[in-house]
Amino acid sequence: MSSRILPMASYGLHAQLPASFDHQATGAMGECERMFYWRHILGRERSSQDRTALNWGKTMHTVSEVWETEKNPVLVQETIEKSLDENIEDKYGRTKGRMFEAFLKYAQFQATNPIEVLRTEQPTLLTCDSGTSCPYFDGGCGLTYGGRIDRVIRWQGMVGPLDIKTTVMDDQDPISEYRPSHQFQGYVWVVSHLMNDHSWGIIVDRIVTNKSKIDIKRFPVSFTRDNIREWVENEKALQARIHHLYETSPEDETAWIQNYFRCQKPWPCPFRDACLAPRDGGFRYKWLAQHTVERRWDFRNPDGDEVTTPTTEVNV
Repeated sequence: MSSRILPMASYGLHAQLPASFDHQATGAMGECERMFYWRHILGRERSSQDRTALNWGKTMHTVSEVWETEKNPVLVQETIEKSLDENIEDKYGRTKGRMFEAFLKYAQFQATNPIEVLRTEQPTLLTCDSGTSCPYFDGGCGLTYGGRIDRVIRWQGMVGPLDIKTTVMDDQDPISEYRPSHQFQGYVWVVSHLMNDHSWGIIVDRIVTNKSKIDIKRFPVSFTRDNIREWVENEKALQARIHHLYETSPEDETAWIQNYFRCQKPWPCPFRDACLAPRDGGFRYKWLAQHTVERRWDFRNPDGDEVTTPTTEVNV
């Protein structure tokens, strides 16, 4: 039995439920309960975390929106300057200049592969109550879930969410990477309820950027009704377990199961050293206090700014 000298609050640590559930939250729970606990219950993030990949993808989304609304390359360059860190090349050759090259190629791609935008990006929190008919269950889903859907578009006769994915690897079969996908199936669930009909799937603009090339492809990723029904059941089970563990063990990380297969792959868990530290004497609390900062995730306000992006909240 471990002996902790001081409660976690003495180290500036506080347990609370996430403000909402989206792919970042329950997706992390699906990967590893302990990782979810550190990140989303205690709200911690590594203070020295390498955010290159995150910032690169987020910036590409932002410059795409700037270009769509303003059609001004100068504003695009200013956005890149503000959004990315110092212009130091990472091991994949990504720099601010490379980002602008990728943007120019993507703008050309969009011009030659036009889409019709039906709905622009906006955070959406959707509740499908039990007892009401919906596209997937006669008695409703009994679920609340949300996310930031880039855009809903029409392309080649297909209507669905468009998602921009940035990567450094050029897989020969990229569609298989997203089937199944907790994130994409959640998008389909939300859009299907907004449309009051099953949405066939999602459209992906995939931008590969590395030292040797910039390559862009657009392709559809489809999901059946049964795929989405099973996603709903899994999501409900994940959320129910989160609530149960929070009610019974808000300050005991050992109740949140550690998935040893996730500690190192596909990339090292940022909280691995916390799990390796002794529980006695509050060493895990000390490690978290020294190496992490409080930054609670909310998809409606991903930067933690005081001004929150307007959110569409829908009850069906």
